[in-house]
Amino acid sequence: MYNVGMKAFREKYQNLIAPLSLSLKSYFYGRTYLAMISLSTILSYALNQSLLGIIILCLCAVVALLLFDDLTPFMPLVMLFMLNLKTWDIFLTPAPYIPLFFVFLALVFHFLIFCKKFKKGSLFLPIILVSIALLISGLFADGIFNYYHKGLISRIGTGPIVLLIYLVFTNGINPPKNFDITKYFCVSLVLLGLVCYADVFVNKHLFEKGVEGIVEHDVGWNNVNGVAALILVAIPAGFYLLIKSKKVILWAAIIALLYRALYLTGSDGCLGVSLVALPILCIYAFLYAGKKLKFYLTGIACVAVIFSLVIVTLSLIQTGTLPIVDKIQENIFVDSGRTTIYKNALDLFAKYPIFGAGIGYAPEDNTLSTSLILAYNFHSTFFHVIATMGGVGFIAYVYYFYKRYRLLMQHHREFNVFMVMSFTFMEVYGMIDSCEFNIMPLMMIVTILLVVVEHNNKTEELPLKKRQANRLSFYFCYFLLSIT
Repeated sequence: MYNVGMKAFREKYQNLIAPLSLSLKSYFYGRTYLAMISLSTILSYALNQSLLGIIILCLCAVVALLLFDDLTPFMPLVMLFMLNLKTWDIFLTPAPYIPLFFVFLALVFHFLIFCKKFKKGSLFLPIILVSIALLISGLFADGIFNYYHKGLISRIGTGPIVLLIYLVFTNGINPPKNFDITKYFCVSLVLLGLVCYADVFVNKHLFEKGVEGIVEHDVGWNNVNGVAALILVAIPAGFYLLIKSKKVILWAAIIALLYRALYLTGSDGCLGVSLVALPILCIYAFLYAGKKLKFYLTGIACVAVIFSLVIVTLSLIQTGTLPIVDKIQENIFVDSGRTTIYKNALDLFAKYPIFGAGIGYAPEDNTLSTSLILAYNFHSTFFHVIATMGGVGFIAYVYYFYKRYRLLMQHHREFNVFMVMSFTFMEVYGMIDSCEFNIMPLMMIVTILLVVVEHNNKTEELPLKKRQANRLSFYFCYFLLSIT
């Protein structure tokens, strides 16, 4: 009786909202919507009106959740949410929880009405295993009960919260037929990168003006390295849009802006990875471009080379040196204290080889600030895992990486290859900054990326000849990534 009544209610509700849903569909699935919410995020950050920015995103979220049987319009709202925050102190007040509560209710209602069958997805098991490894990390370590609670948020966030995000979007993404979710997602990702640029620019400007409470290397919602990692993920999406759009000059300019944004963050690691990535991305773009696009790309490349030579020449004439070369020379042999941290990680792994020292561990001479929210960071995904989670965590993460790369490489399409690059460049940087444990918003966005790839993998396969051509280019690019 309950099922029959629920089915009748669903049908009645869907018939009721159908006219409004149809009239708003073109807006919520269009680029104007993406541009407007991105602009709203930039303004709320710049004007220090985080609560207003949160309310706007939450209102859009409630409308999207109640009107559409698909979470695609909800996706960019989740991605942009944190970028409103000038400071986390807003969550010490009840104000932001009120609009978030309505979003929660709308999300629950959405799944009750629109979700017909539960899907686990291909990453369900590996994330479960990682979650278990996180929760039991530090088992039998000396004094674990004195600091286990300090890593509890990190344990839950890195495992169960990521699983929740994965399941929500795995079961919620159901775009309309003939709708290109790959372009929609990549536009969302590029706009995210531009919002990061705006946030860093505003923060830098306020710091130079001496505004109280502004920290040079922290934009509020994350430090500049976390911001740079997001931009690093966005750059390959820009290249994908470059070869898929007729507006070549526009996307080339946007890619240049993203590189400028990376430079502005001052993150030497991300900038270094992006410079190594640039020729790989350019080669791939040229391989997949049509004849007309190849002509444009060649022209853009020539202009870029000429422009670079002019800048280099002027710099040498004026100063006798190149700033970027000086920057590389200054930092290439500087480990920022990482050698000591990595040695400590190896010592901990030798002492606790099975379960590690546990998430929440911090050395007695720790110079990094830790709290119930922020756990000690070993500044490398590899060293962080073996130090805190031991061999059990290492095996869990090896399986997790295997399953994610298998998902990303399931098809040899342009979108898959560029998303392989986004994921790989981020993880390469993660070897010196433990990106896997930067949950909000980095790993949340990367998890959504994986869900979109998994959904796209289920669509109709390419014709045989094009698939074979893609496969050759894919393996070529993957070879270059391996060298990186």
